Amino acid sequence: MFKKFLTFTLCAVIGISVSACNGSTNNPKTQDLPSTETGMQQEESSQKPLLDADASDEELLEAIKEDIHVVSDSDYDSTVTELMAHTNQYSGKIYQLEGVYVKNKQNAYLAKEAGQNSVEGCLMLKYLPESIAENTPVRITGIVNEDTAGGKTVAALEVVVAENLE
Repeated sequence: MFKKFLTFTLCAVIGISVSACNGSTNNPKTQDLPSTETGMQQEESSQKPLLDADASDEELLEAIKEDIHVVSDSDYDSTVTELMAHTNQYSGKIYQLEGVYVKNKQNAYLAKEAGQNSVEGCLMLKYLPESIAENTPVRITGIVNEDTAGGKTVAALEVVVAENLE
């Protein structure tokens, strides 16, 4: 009986708190906005997501295609060098590069070509799917960010879509 009373009391207190917060007329944000802006905000918050949770990689790429910076083979070296030198300027931007997936110790990297012995000049990859085989040509679409490798802060590409090119 005591547990039921305690549960009821807690629910009542939470309900009153929530209604007091939502029913406040002293909210300057809604008072200052014209009615059309308030309606637009409510409309935006009720919009459906861009994609379903089970969307394919192709659907995802189609949805974000306007935000992707596609890097050509001729621009590969200069782009990777720039991303590595000024990661903070490019952080959060989406890039698509083609290269070869290589692995060094526990980290994955995107190299320009197969047989590259050093990971210097390679872009670190995060969240690469396990279905991609090592030393395989790939097209990686990912978000530029920073990570740590060998005690250094390095540029990393957080993989959104990884495509096997073989």
